[in-house]
Amino acid sequence: MIVGVVLVVAAIVTTVALLLAASAAADRGVRDLARAPVGCTTTLQFEEGGSFIVYAETVGEIGALEGDCPNGSDEYLFEGSGTPQADLRLVDSSGDVVSLEAEDSKEYDANGSKGTSVASMRIATAGEYRLTVTSSDSNFAVAVGKDPNASADTLRTLGIVFGVLLLLAGIVLVVLGLRRRPAPATATAAVALPVTSSENTWAPTAPAPTQQMPGVPPPPLLPTTQPAPTPPPPLGGGGTWAPPPPPPPQ
Repeated sequence: MIVGVVLVVAAIVTTVALLLAASAAADRGVRDLARAPVGCTTTLQFEEGGSFIVYAETVGEIGALEGDCPNGSDEYLFEGSGTPQADLRLVDSSGDVVSLEAEDSKEYDANGSKGTSVASMRIATAGEYRLTVTSSDSNFAVAVGKDPNASADTLRTLGIVFGVLLLLAGIVLVVLGLRRRPAPATATAAVALPVTSSENTWAPTAPAPTQQMPGVPPPPLLPTTQPAPTPPPPLGGGGTWAPPPPPPPQ
């Protein structure tokens, strides 16, 4: 039962810890996205090739930028309905246009920013790329990068799975512990047993009988006690004392 309680506590702690880690991972993923404002060309530096997603970010803040876009830290908040529309043009360092595919199935809301996916692309090699954004809408920006919820979703899933497994195992052990609880011990009184004289008294052992051999006289018996001598009669009247006469012969 004690192990079951420990597992229940571990389930709660593990779930909370992994959910907090998932939230931190989502914040970090959103913070790592590259922003490009509307109405200018921004230079993006890709450190590796792979698949990337383009988001229309309706709540956020522009950080440091490279290209012909003005640098600043202006915050933006899109107040229109739905997702703002924009024309995107991405070229590599050689001027070749990178193909963009429509994408509208991913969202994020973390680190003080909100975004909805509008396109996806495949970067062949690492290097410098230039992204131009034009739109009739304002008060939004374009964010480019990996899905910030990918690692966060993995941590959330692990937290839920491990939490449920540990919780179920703990509940089962607690129930088994309650069902197998030992009965309370009853007080027993000490009973004094009667002591018999045969077990606690000692008597000398009788001597073993001897066997008399034929033709051999038995050994003389030793007197156990010496006869007390006959005291002399009291002296008086000048009389004398003599031993009594022997008995007459038969």
